[in-house]
Amino acid sequence: MYDQCIAADPFHYRYYALRGATNFSLARNAAPNSSERQEYTAEALKNFSESLERNPSDLSARKNLGKLLILNGNPDEARTHFMEVFSSTPNDPEALEMLVYCLISIMEKDLAENRQTPRSLYSESSILVQRLLEISPGNRKYKTMKERIEAIGLSFSP
Repeated sequence: MYDQCIAADPFHYRYYALRGATNFSLARNAAPNSSERQEYTAEALKNFSESLERNPSDLSARKNLGKLLILNGNPDEARTHFMEVFSSTPNDPEALEMLVYCLISIMEKDLAENRQTPRSLYSESSILVQRLLEISPGNRKYKTMKERIEAIGLSFSP
């Protein structure tokens, strides 16, 4: 069906975004490390990118692309997309949460690879997770994120 819609109007970005969302869902439901999952993931990345080429302000496609990049182990690239979403919708808790998650992933990856994490990432993530906790003070996931950031902060030499 998507192919027919795209053939009828190849420049309409929503077709690509919807196709990407379908492929993303299929990828998440496929067996881990299977060729099926890799194929659906590759298609979803392509679809979301095509959607954003046609309409860079499509925040839904940008969020989905960011989530897919995180799942693919690319938190740096995902961060770029979530920064865009966050700057357009600063009160969107999901965008804020995903941005914090990207920052944590980047910092933890740096620690695992014995690379120095820039203090600016630590400061930025601390501020943003505090904002999440102001939105939802009792949220356990946000408290855990804060604890992870604090643990990362202990790695900085005085």
